[in-house]
Amino acid sequence: MASARINDLIKNVEMARTRFLFGLDRTPDDRLNWSPGGEAPTPLQVAGKIATYAGFFAGLLRGEPPAGRQMPPAPETREAAKELVDSALRTLASALGGVSEEDFDRTYTAPWGAPVTIGEMIWWLPLVCGYAQGQLNLIQLSYGDTDPNIPDEWKQQGNSSS
Repeated sequence: MASARINDLIKNVEMARTRFLFGLDRTPDDRLNWSPGGEAPTPLQVAGKIATYAGFFAGLLRGEPPAGRQMPPAPETREAAKELVDSALRTLASALGGVSEEDFDRTYTAPWGAPVTIGEMIWWLPLVCGYAQGQLNLIQLSYGDTDPNIPDEWKQQGNSSS
């Protein structure tokens, strides 16, 4: 049974999913493979990264050994990126829903070699999602889009009467 301590985190991952997808929808076609320069990623590359990291974390939560750290190629289209991000973040939210109180003390070796608990690691998820959203927004800002891309459904929350 899922830990009650995890429900807010699941909501956070769902919010990250809807906001990132909304931001991809707002990216003009000619900017999907555009980079502000240097080693800066494109929106499609950022989509691939957030999906890869979500998959990595979901696997750890399910008790799977960490896979290789090779970044797969970026999705080639907006639709492919959206499907990848949507699926990965939904899978992550589902994996979070399976975290029990006992799982919080389970350890694994972090990429930098230190042992960490699942209880510690799960709170990195908002950082990872926020980092990817920040990259997408900075890329968009680089070509003049100053909209923070807050999904309309977020604006509707709390405004409905029952």
